[in-house]
Amino acid sequence: MRTGTHILVLGPVAAYGQAGPIPVGGRVARTLLAALVISANRAVSCDALIDAVWGETPPPTVQTTLQSHVSKLRTVVGSGAIERINRSYRLVASCRQIDACEFERLVSDAELTLAQDPRTARATIAAGLDLWRGPPFGDLAGEPFCQLEARRLDELRLAAEEIALEADLDLQRHAEVIPGLQAAVSDQPYREHRWYLLMRALSEAGRRVEALRAHEELCATLGELGLRPTASLDELADDIAMGTVAGAGAC
Repeated sequence: MRTGTHILVLGPVAAYGQAGPIPVGGRVARTLLAALVISANRAVSCDALIDAVWGETPPPTVQTTLQSHVSKLRTVVGSGAIERINRSYRLVASCRQIDACEFERLVSDAELTLAQDPRTARATIAAGLDLWRGPPFGDLAGEPFCQLEARRLDELRLAAEEIALEADLDLQRHAEVIPGLQAAVSDQPYREHRWYLLMRALSEAGRRVEALRAHEELCATLGELGLRPTASLDELADDIAMGTVAGAGAC
C-alpha cells in the first residue's frame, strides 16, 4: 500500500492519505475493502469476495464487475497494493497501515508491559483506544463476512478497557478508577475480571465492606444463570474479609 495511506475499520470503513480522507466509494467498494482488510496479506478467492459483496444475487457479469471494482479500489490504496493471484486477490499492507491491526499490536504491547511499567502500559492502551471511531466496520458489521471479526474486535476493545483500568489501579488512581470500574461492571455484568478489579480497587482504597458487597452482587448476578464466580474471585473475597489485601483493614 502506498506510503502514508491508512485503512480504518474501527468504525465506518474509510481510508486516509497524507492529504486527508480518501473517498472509498459506495457500499460495494467499502465491502470489498473490508473483506480484503480482514485477510490482509493473505489471498482471498474471487468467490469469497463475490459472496461478501453480492451474496446469493451476484450480477450476471460478476467476474467483470468484480475486476472493475478492484481496479477502482486500487486508486484508493495504490496500484500495487491489491495483487491478483490466480483467482484470488490480496491486499498488501503493513500492520501500521490498518487501524485494527495497529490496535491489536498496541493491546499486546500494553499486556506485556503492564506488570513492570503500568504508566507506559496505560499510555499505550490509551493510544490504541483512541483509534476507535465507532462499532467496527460501521454499517457493514452485520454482514455475514465480517460478523466474526467485528465480534473479535469488540471483545479485544473490552479487554483493552480492562487493561486501562488495571493500569490506573496499579498507579494508585483509586479516586478515578473506582467510578470507572463501577460503570464497567454495570455495562458488562458478566465479565468477571471487571468485578475482580472493582473488588481489589475498593479494598485497596480502604472500602472493604463495599468490596465484599460487590462480591455478593456478582454472586447474585451469576446465580441467576446458575453459575458461580471463578475461584480467584472467591479467594479475593476471602482475603478481603480477613484483611490480607493491601488497604483491606479499613472499612
